[in-house]
Amino acid sequence: MTRAHSTSTSSSVTYSPPPLPEYLSTNHTLNVIVGVPKDEEVKAIHDTIRAVNSVSNFPALYDHKLCTQLAQYLFTVQMAVYRNEYPSSIFPEENTYVPPPIPSHISTSLEPVVGAPSDAELESAYGVVRAMENLANSPFFDPVLTVKLSQHFFNIQFARYMQDANQGQFTQRQPNGPPLPLNENEPLTIIPGDISDVANQQAIQYVEPTEIDSEFAPRSNDKLDKLCTLQHETNCLLRGNEELLRNIRQTLVGAHSKGNRFNQTGSCSSYHTINEKGEFPWMHCLEDIYSLNGSSLNRFIVEKELVAYLKFYDIGAYLIEEETGNLKPDKQEDAKKALAYFLYYCRPLES
Repeated sequence: MTRAHSTSTSSSVTYSPPPLPEYLSTNHTLNVIVGVPKDEEVKAIHDTIRAVNSVSNFPALYDHKLCTQLAQYLFTVQMAVYRNEYPSSIFPEENTYVPPPIPSHISTSLEPVVGAPSDAELESAYGVVRAMENLANSPFFDPVLTVKLSQHFFNIQFARYMQDANQGQFTQRQPNGPPLPLNENEPLTIIPGDISDVANQQAIQYVEPTEIDSEFAPRSNDKLDKLCTLQHETNCLLRGNEELLRNIRQTLVGAHSKGNRFNQTGSCSSYHTINEKGEFPWMHCLEDIYSLNGSSLNRFIVEKELVAYLKFYDIGAYLIEEETGNLKPDKQEDAKKALAYFLYYCRPLES
């Protein structure tokens, strides 16, 4: 694989991450990257994106804007890694893209890609990335290998783009005359992490306010715009699998308990009744409660705890005020009956 040492220009470039909220910053730290990104720095971005998506089912914590900013930041950093490994002075058709070793528990194998990849080679690389991400909650998951696979897929995607650009496969027709030439002497600043800025330029630029690298300029920006969009969607979709897999795992683990929900008194206890995410009430600090007959509960329950139980099992939404989050007036008995019915029959009471 053709590589190059960092130049004085690339070594002075800085890449600034978006600020992280407090619930993330306690366990995840993204520092400003100076020069060529290191493996540990790229891994930290992947880990942070995975952490953001792990709370996607909690609207109070999940931040769509932050997810987008992190995906854009990852794209910028991966571009920097690519440009360090494959400098603009070398023709893309001379590059060899070597994938990382694939473990035996992944059935698809990857071979080195010479020049621009074929459709089959792109599909194989994407399949391996997906396969590794699907193992996010298993002992077979390797976060370091995931970073390397993601970078390899990015590299060959960009190689394909360069080939298509140089062959003029997506040259845009200009209805109002020929395009204006790019002024190579005009200073250009690109903020790291903002893909839209990169996609709107006629050339791929270093994140450098005083110097332009014109040797790496493609003929058109259409394909790059598409590449940016696809890479962003790929990063978000792959990370979104983690929460889905976690929910499936929790459900499979807890499913066996549904047949044993009756306690010694013949009643149905909440202690063994999971919700649709496979979670038990005690995981949300809810005390055990049970129903003897599907219409009443075994103990007194305050309104706050009752509402928490309804929300936990996603039942009785029609009994709760949307603005205040409290029970509607005179609906406490109906709420108790809805909870008792669910605990006893393991299905919502029809309103």
